[in-house]
Amino acid sequence: MAVIAASLSGVAGMVQAAEQAEPTVQIPGTDSGQFKEGDKIPDHYRRPNEEVKDWQRHGLSAPEEGKSHWILVNHRYVLVQLSNSVIEKIVPAKK
Repeated sequence: MAVIAASLSGVAGMVQAAEQAEPTVQIPGTDSGQFKEGDKIPDHYRRPNEEVKDWQRHGLSAPEEGKSHWILVNHRYVLVQLSNSVIEKIVPAKK
């Protein structure tokens, strides 16, 4: 019985850790691995042509006008600060 309880406790811990994992995104063309909130991404993602303009349709929060915008990278929406290319938020894209 103790073995089963210990096993279940370990599984619950792994599930909890997975649920609390910080969202990350892989940026194509970089060797930096996974980017997380607070990381700086390549500057070209600040360009208007990268912007997701219909953020409301995707259930995303409003970006701060003139200060940030949403982009889509590897099935994740990423809110990027326009002044310094720092990631504010990462949200998985709904399929």
